[in-house]
Amino acid sequence: MHDVVIWFEDCTRIPHRACNESGVASRGMQESALASLLQQVSVTEKRYVEPGLLSAIRLCYPADLIPEDFEKELKCLAQEMGTNPWIRNAGEPDYLAFWNSRKLLF
Repeated sequence: MHDVVIWFEDCTRIPHRACNESGVASRGMQESALASLLQQVSVTEKRYVEPGLLSAIRLCYPADLIPEDFEKELKCLAQEMGTNPWIRNAGEPDYLAFWNSRKLLF
């Protein structure tokens, strides 16, 4: 399994970073929009901006999942929702340390 941390960018501060047709920016990722995508992985931790709006998530890819396919689908979905996912390998000590610090990336 591959341990991954994902932070969702607060695009309300810089609205042009919201890469969707409507131009609507979000402070995070709507949890409900991720429901079917998250069924493919094992979620180990979620962090929230507010109830139902994710600021970050930690998950593990199963061995049979192609990470590039999952990440491409996640990026497309997040951008439709007005945010950008920052996907990082939690196996890298600096990213894991930042995750464990509980500091906000955005």
